Amino acid sequence: MLALAGEAHLRARQFTQAAELFQNAAALRPDAAGLHTGLALSSLGTGENGRAVAELERAASLDKGTQRAGILLTMSYLRARAPDKAMAAVVQMEKNGSNPLVQNLKGGVHLAKQDLAGARASFEEALKLDPLYMPALDNLAQLDTMEKRPGGARQRYMAALARSPGNPLLMEALARLAAAEGKTGEARQWLARALNDNPDDLRAGLRLVEFDVRAGDKQKALVLAQKIQTSHPANVDARAMLAHVSYANDNFAAAAEEYARLTAMSPNNAGLHARYATVQMSMEDMAGAEASLRKALSIAPDMTAAQLSLLNVLIAQKKFPAALSYAKTVQEKQPASASGFKYEGDVHGAQGMHAAAVKAYERAFVLQQSSALVTQLHGALTRAGKAGEAKARITGWLGQHPGDIATRMYFASGLLLAKDVEAGAEHLHAVLRFDPANVMALNDLAWASQQLKRKDALSYAERAYKLAPNNAAVLDTLGWILMDNGETRRALPLLKNASALAPGSSDIRFHYGAALAKSGDKRSARAEIERAMAGTSFTHKAEAKALLATL
Repeated sequence: MLALAGEAHLRARQFTQAAELFQNAAALRPDAAGLHTGLALSSLGTGENGRAVAELERAASLDKGTQRAGILLTMSYLRARAPDKAMAAVVQMEKNGSNPLVQNLKGGVHLAKQDLAGARASFEEALKLDPLYMPALDNLAQLDTMEKRPGGARQRYMAALARSPGNPLLMEALARLAAAEGKTGEARQWLARALNDNPDDLRAGLRLVEFDVRAGDKQKALVLAQKIQTSHPANVDARAMLAHVSYANDNFAAAAEEYARLTAMSPNNAGLHARYATVQMSMEDMAGAEASLRKALSIAPDMTAAQLSLLNVLIAQKKFPAALSYAKTVQEKQPASASGFKYEGDVHGAQGMHAAAVKAYERAFVLQQSSALVTQLHGALTRAGKAGEAKARITGWLGQHPGDIATRMYFASGLLLAKDVEAGAEHLHAVLRFDPANVMALNDLAWASQQLKRKDALSYAERAYKLAPNNAAVLDTLGWILMDNGETRRALPLLKNASALAPGSSDIRFHYGAALAKSGDKRSARAEIERAMAGTSFTHKAEAKALLATL
């Protein structure tokens, strides 16, 4: 009875109570390996790692059958960066009879010891014992990838598939390989085949939906998600995927309906409540979002994303005293965390109290020096009228962290907006030294170079276009530079596509209208420019009026 009660407390993550029950049970039955294993797991939950390892060592010496304690002991040694002790534990398990799990674990220990040859030998031994053992197949595939031998991984998976035709896990693995090689069409074919051969396999269906969402084929993903949910009406994962895909298709009402059902089905799932809040925010239901986030945080108080969302929801409702109170509560409960002071800075900033925001961000930065806090501190200092100090702070950070691409991109964008184009371009060059394929850096540098009348503007735009041919901003920049260079015929289809990809961008629509005007299609040009001028965030009004006057 003590052991059963201990297991119940362990499942409920009530580790202190579980440890006490297992300790009492082990005192009555000191030779029961399972009781020492339970006590070890409880000790891990309470942070008593030394005690946990000691109990696992004792359990492993008693456990001659399941090898559960030995496996947990090995993993504990690996987490503690003690690979030699981990290897000794695995060797002891081998004496009790080898199996694919033990050999796969041994391969992992070899990897921890940087012994790739030993790891490969152990994984291959696991496959001799069970040719379809997926963990070993996957580990060998990772080794093949590390050693630039993707063909070997494919051949091994295909051989396994010949042994087990229709195996969805093997086809999923082949899809991963194809995707890693950039063969997206082949990857989807494998996932579709896995579902076709296993129409009732929920995992196979969900993987195909996920793939279509990532590939941007959201409507196809929605149709499949609806079909899967109909086939598995009581399954939380199927309904969660339908909610996610509905949201991705901007069908917020349908997504909200699904999340309402999901949170009723799984009321203690903090993640579901947080995702429901995201949908509610998109529907501008801030009161509902606040309630969902408070529920999520009552389940998982340290969920940082939910904390930040709740703060933003309170600010959006102009509940500044409540927002500040929440920030102070986080500070009290997590005094060593920067989050509470960061939240306080956000609240002050939202009220225009920039000097107070600076002080709060400074306190947060003392606790956690991060690029995110540097950019927030820079913004607060700038808005507080301390532009010189703001610049010194961010340039000092970049001097110490030259490879911080996110901060450098933020600073470069600010410089470009402030019309300091040459300085902005200099930082974009620095980004490309660390990340030559950074699409946004290439795109922004193309624009900056064109402003500076440099001949390399087009080459940067072409590089960005090659990397991201369906990015509206990239198409717009390349098209505008081509038009500026007199290549209207080539610019026109690029700007047309850019406008179609970003129909809400008035600036891109104006560029398309200007290109139409230059091509001689005055009627279409007028229509596009008038639509652009009707937009709420249009920055070329004077140019547009002047151009309309000529049409």
